[in-house]
Amino acid sequence: MKVEVFESHPPLENQGDLSIFFLGTGSAFSRKYLQTNLVAVKGRLALFIDFGTTAAGALEALGHDLSQVNHLLLTHSHADHIGGVEELALKSRYMFQKKIHLLVTKEYSKILWKESLAGGCKYNEIPKGRKYLTLEDYFHLRFFREEETMEDGRQIYEIEVEGLKIHLFRTKHIPSNGKKLSDFQLSYGMVLDEKVVFTSDTLFDLPLLSYLDKRFAPEIIFHDCQPFEGGVHASYRELNGLPKKIKEKILLVHYSDHVNEEQVKQDGFQGIGKRFHLYIFS
Repeated sequence: MKVEVFESHPPLENQGDLSIFFLGTGSAFSRKYLQTNLVAVKGRLALFIDFGTTAAGALEALGHDLSQVNHLLLTHSHADHIGGVEELALKSRYMFQKKIHLLVTKEYSKILWKESLAGGCKYNEIPKGRKYLTLEDYFHLRFFREEETMEDGRQIYEIEVEGLKIHLFRTKHIPSNGKKLSDFQLSYGMVLDEKVVFTSDTLFDLPLLSYLDKRFAPEIIFHDCQPFEGGVHASYRELNGLPKKIKEKILLVHYSDHVNEEQVKQDGFQGIGKRFHLYIFS
């Protein structure tokens, strides 16, 4: 991995290597680092991964704007991951006159619409032959296909978009006291080009990390964390106890505004993910 620092206008296309930059790297309530949303770029593809309530402002602060969002992947329905999607959908339909490509599982597409987006997007016009608008009026839906089932029953999905291969995996995020897989609401993490793991949001899950490390041998793991135990993310203490071979691949994200980068490195992590940094994988 190579890292380049930029001040503005991170590239939304490249010569074909996978590159990643973050619109934010903090927790849902971060004021300093903004919410953890990112952009994966490969060739002419710029895939926006999650789009929370701080995403639009963060994108514009980098010198880009919403009209440049053409591909979107959402990991789950918390506001720091989808809070900016209604604005994105409405502006794309009524201002930019286009549909964004939404990469999604069939199961989650129903939840996303019925429980989150329909309230602000369903009633804006009466389409010909129908009473209400639907998710398909705003997005080109591109469905993942199920590729494998892990021993604990969770699914691994796959899709390839303009040369970028994405494996999607179920995470155990909410509720915090869930035990078996069926207790948990739908949430996903992903592997990009078999090189980069992004957990999005998950409880501490050593079996999952071990599976991903064994199967994909990723270069980097962008892992969410929280400074305390007992919530809906892996705690710093739990992650600090990981095997060295996994821990040294981890760049922490979704951290608090009081994160101590020096301590993170002293504890054996690779460090923390940062805004204004372009992570390049050849």
